[in-house]
Amino acid sequence: MILHIKRYTRALVLQFIHKLPIKFNMALYVLKFGGSSVATIERMQNVANIVAQFIRNGHKVIVVTSAMQGVTDTLVEKATRISLDINREYDAIINCGEMVAAGMLARTLQTTSIPAISLSAFQIPILAGGSHGNASILEVGSVKIQKCLSKNIIPVITGFQGISKDGDILTLGRGGSDATACAVSYFLHADECIIYTDVDGVYTGDPRIVLNAQLIPEISYDEMLELSFWGAKVLQCQSVSIAKNYQVKVKVLSSFVNSPGTIITNKTNNHNAITGIANSSNYNLVSINETIDCAVKIKENLYLVPKGTTAGNRHRNNHCSWY
Repeated sequence: MILHIKRYTRALVLQFIHKLPIKFNMALYVLKFGGSSVATIERMQNVANIVAQFIRNGHKVIVVTSAMQGVTDTLVEKATRISLDINREYDAIINCGEMVAAGMLARTLQTTSIPAISLSAFQIPILAGGSHGNASILEVGSVKIQKCLSKNIIPVITGFQGISKDGDILTLGRGGSDATACAVSYFLHADECIIYTDVDGVYTGDPRIVLNAQLIPEISYDEMLELSFWGAKVLQCQSVSIAKNYQVKVKVLSSFVNSPGTIITNKTNNHNAITGIANSSNYNLVSINETIDCAVKIKENLYLVPKGTTAGNRHRNNHCSWY
């Protein structure tokens, strides 16, 4: 009789555990949402549903957000109408979009009974170095984020921004929220960094231009770095560099449709001669007689240089002549 009771009790316990919404293979995920994913309140509610699913599966979540779609462009346009200088005040203006998005997304999560708090680069802090408008992340403070996670509060972090050693805002360049997400993943030892965007992965070409572009299920860090450098807008170059250097596991998914997405790994595609094709319109073709630091050689005496670059800031050597 005692044996039967023990078996019955064990069966009830196993049944109870099986029905629990929380799984015991808990992991830490960094979820980055791009501007299109948080463009409206309705889309933020969709983001809340995605976050809720991770929580129901028993995982810890850190959210990194871009500005709402179009906001940064508007701020850049207003800032450059006053001056074309990329300086302290320029960064002070254009980083505001992420502040708004983080606050709104945290409030959206709260309305769905998910405890959340918005955190800026200054509050964490996220330390950065380099020039205004194109800085690089040096370190991400983990104490405040870990404190939130220990209390089951979702940190909603502003992407795209860091703090200089003097306490000034530094922005990370367009697409810089990707770099924030990868850096947070490294410094917080996340199991995976998932980049949610408006496309369902990395394609062999821009699917908005190339109609028969194919989804790439797996791509190496080096291949992704090349595509990003040459104009693929799925991931920012700095983010791929961080992921490669610190072995951050990255996946690209759509926030709108269910798709296996693309995994960024160490593996190189040895089956195809060409992995993908990227395009960029931000270059001019010039003819020079010697190489310069920022130019990419196309053929003899023909190079690509960033559009809008002037002869004074091309870091040319003393022997380089332009014509």
